[in-house]
Amino acid sequence: SESQLFEDLISNLQLKNLTKKTITMLFLQYRFDSAFSRADIMRLAGISSTPAGELIAKLKTAELITPVKGHGKGKYRFIRK
Repeated sequence: SESQLFEDLISNLQLKNLTKKTITMLFLQYRFDSAFSRADIMRLAGISSTPAGELIAKLKTAELITPVKGHGKGKYRFIRK
């Protein structure tokens, strides 16, 4: 399925296992259709603002997320590959 392919893509990233686990958890919560923010990442992963921002930067670099327009600043959505 599309979700399984995306999870496989995450597992192949050159990141620490904890980071991959957090990304997978985030993906399973929001999938492709729901927008999420730094605050959502902080709440879901139990991390502070700075690590959540670093995770967003890693996701952008890996081209896994895109900004969402019309939902306010700082909202992102996973990109279908």
